Amino acid sequence: MSTTATTSAGPATGFGADAPGGDRTRRVLRWWPALPLLLLVLAPYSALPLPGLLQGPIGSPGQLQLLALCLLFGALATGYDLLLGRTGLLSFGHAVYFAAGTYATNTFMLELGLPFTGAALLGLLSGCCWRRCSARSACGSPASASPW
Repeated sequence: MSTTATTSAGPATGFGADAPGGDRTRRVLRWWPALPLLLLVLAPYSALPLPGLLQGPIGSPGQLQLLALCLLFGALATGYDLLLGRTGLLSFGHAVYFAAGTYATNTFMLELGLPFTGAALLGLLSGCCWRRCSARSACGSPASASPW
């Protein structure tokens, strides 16, 4: 026994199946998010002014920096919504090691005059060392018990 309903035109496949042009409508509706995405990708290259929102055209350097900062804050807000709103968890433990490595990279670049790649590698190493030392002292276990 089949659970699929059939009509004289064939099996019913869902929304708009019996209506003429139903498949075409579904194909068009499936791709509608591509148009706003294309507009957002092309917006920084345009010279469109947004009088109530921005002081100059979208493509000017100051406006692009402002839009990038807004996107950054939006990404951070989305991350906190995911952590707090959806899962109910919040942990800043990983941020300590990231901040230590970033601070060390900046210090190596400014004080020692190293290029970015060398300073970044040393910053990564110092962030890993910070993690190893803090995990050992917090757990009170020997270094052999730590996975790092």
